[in-house]
Amino acid sequence: MTRRPQKARIKSARRPDNSVTNAVGASRNAPIPRVDNEFFDESDRMIDAVPGKGLDAREYVRALPDACFELSGRLVRSVGLLLEATGPDLPVGELVTVKDRSTQVVCEVVGFNDSRLLLLAIDEARHLAPGSLVVPLRTNFKAGPWMIGRVLDGMGHPLDGQPLPSGGEEVQLDLQPLDPMARGLTSVPMDVGVRAINGLLTLGVGQKIGVFALPGVGKSILLGMMARGTAADVNVIALIGERGREAREFVEDILGSGGLARSVLIVVPGDAPALLRIKGAFLATAIASYFRKNGLAVLFLM
Repeated sequence: MTRRPQKARIKSARRPDNSVTNAVGASRNAPIPRVDNEFFDESDRMIDAVPGKGLDAREYVRALPDACFELSGRLVRSVGLLLEATGPDLPVGELVTVKDRSTQVVCEVVGFNDSRLLLLAIDEARHLAPGSLVVPLRTNFKAGPWMIGRVLDGMGHPLDGQPLPSGGEEVQLDLQPLDPMARGLTSVPMDVGVRAINGLLTLGVGQKIGVFALPGVGKSILLGMMARGTAADVNVIALIGERGREAREFVEDILGSGGLARSVLIVVPGDAPALLRIKGAFLATAIASYFRKNGLAVLFLM
């Protein structure tokens, strides 16, 4: 006489009191969190929006709202200012933040090696350890009339101790040069507030000039005179590579409160990293272009 094999009984992981069991068997008495139906409705809309009805997981993740999660990667290699990280997929020129327990370094994506990102640290990459978190920065500079009278660094952060206002218009930092045949002709004189220049070396609207001289002969004094006396609506002044002491002297003594009230200053001292100085020059150019597009006459000094 043979015995029938007994069917295995499968116990449900859900308890009568709505608690759940974790991987090691310990129970959590907290009830299962409630999820609003709006989340599922949004997920359904995202699945419908992705080609192939969600068959491509990578495209589905990219289609989700940014608020759902945060893309990140890990630091795997560091040689000087050059870092190497695994993910996320970012284009060249994007900014990321490498975070460790006590350090946070802003880097720019300068290339890639297979699936790994090559990052160049804008500041000194000290105290970073293998496995540090790499997160996209996702912050675009927003310009506005509030910039007049402010002093900013190469990343657009304030140096005058005042907070940045919310809102504004996002500006593109990597501007493309104009077609030479699309540029307007220099035919309208521009008053720079210095009679010797207006009478003997007359400048025109849209003209670019260079001021070259030995140290200590008054280049900064001349630029300050032009900024205070020009007929332009706003001055955009980029102090790139200046010594820190000289930059402060220019703002407080040479430019003065009257000149600062109609100027935007981008200050990146000479001891700052080279990439930050480049960023400062791009930022100043983008700010000058923003005011020009809004119909203002701009005197751009770098």
